[in-house]
Order: sequence, then structure tokens, then C-alpha cells
Amino acid sequence: MIRESLDHLLAMAQRYRSEGSRRQAMEIYWMLSEDHSETVQAQAAQDKLLELAHIYERDGSRHQARAVYERLL
Repeated sequence: MIRESLDHLLAMAQRYRSEGSRRQAMEIYWMLSEDHSETVQAQAAQDKLLELAHIYERDGSRHQARAVYERLL
């Protein structure tokens, strides 16, 4: 049951991201990463956060990229 809920949250975050709602996606990714850190979904969320940090950096939003990198540490 919990695994299914976490899978659903991860899918929801991915939909938000694909629709251009980075902020909403990131909120879910952070929740999964920090509140469920020992799960497969948390690792997937961390991977997505790292991807977003790379995108921020590439787009010249270095401050936002740095904030993500530091929080992931």
C-alpha cells in the first residue's frame, strides 16, 4: 500500500514536471527524498532533482542550481 502511494506521488511529480510546473514537481521530489529516504522512490526523486539542478545551471539560474545541489548533500 505504501509503495503504491509513493509510486503514485512520483508519477504525479513527473506529470507536473512534464507540464512545466517545476515548483510543484520539486515539492513532491523533496518530500519523497527527505521523508522516505530509504525507498526506491526517494532515489528516483533525488535523480530527478539532480536533473533539475543541471537544467537550472544550464539555463543560467546558478543560484537555484546551487540550492538544489546543497540540499541534496
